[in-house]
Amino acid sequence: ETLKMLYENRTIQYQDRKWYVKANLLEKTSIPAKLEDLLKKRIRSCKAAALKVLKILCLANCPLEPSIIASIVKYNANIAIEHLKAYGLLMENNVGKRRIVTIPNHILLNIIKKFISKTEEQKLSRALIEAIETYLRADKYYLPILAQLSDRSKQKTKVYKYFQKSAKNAEAIYDYDSALKFHSKSLAYEKKINPTRYKETLITIADIHQATGNCNTAMKYYNKALRSRTKDLLSSIYEGLGHAYSTMGHHAQAVEHLKKALSLTPNKDTYDYIKIANRLAYSLILLK
Repeated sequence: ETLKMLYENRTIQYQDRKWYVKANLLEKTSIPAKLEDLLKKRIRSCKAAALKVLKILCLANCPLEPSIIASIVKYNANIAIEHLKAYGLLMENNVGKRRIVTIPNHILLNIIKKFISKTEEQKLSRALIEAIETYLRADKYYLPILAQLSDRSKQKTKVYKYFQKSAKNAEAIYDYDSALKFHSKSLAYEKKINPTRYKETLITIADIHQATGNCNTAMKYYNKALRSRTKDLLSSIYEGLGHAYSTMGHHAQAVEHLKKALSLTPNKDTYDYIKIANRLAYSLILLK
């Protein structure tokens, strides 16, 4: 990066297969002590159009097609993109038949964030949401990104909606770590936006912790849901607690909770009833 800077300000030059240094310019050149300082200097030298492209990509924090960027900036973004590529501030790739651009590293990403004001952050986040919803609505990859952008632009209903969808997609592919992260984030908004689902989400989070072997954490969430005493959820809660106790080897407590779950599931022809009865039988066998 230092050599690149010296080449750009003509302190060093390549001619006749040799490198030449202009000693008088080198003496006047201030070389930054840190890479961050050098990159800040390079970003400050960008024109407004190029800097706006960087800000959009920074807020998206993911690869974007130039056409998406152009729909936000309302001008041909290709000139700015080529300028940024030449400066080493942007990287271009092809994914299938799609041309995408992205910020090459986290150091740059963190520096660009410092150039974005709060007002600009909200304005550009809203524009990005609109562009992604228009052109990439069917692409599930962008759901968590839409959630983050909605959070930045203070659109609470959208934040909740996109985190919920992201969680369901993560569960569908058994990405439990992501599912837990997204459910936990949506939970922060659910009490006010959709309070009737709040207890169900607590049980879902508990079920995922149970599936991944975090029984103690699962029990905390089951007990939190239990405190609501919501009648139609009690069977699921007691079953979850029974399953957790059984996994931990506490079969007496497992039997106690699974019996409660079974008594709250009167229809014997359902999958839920058979599943609970099977778990209860397993715990009774282990208790001899």
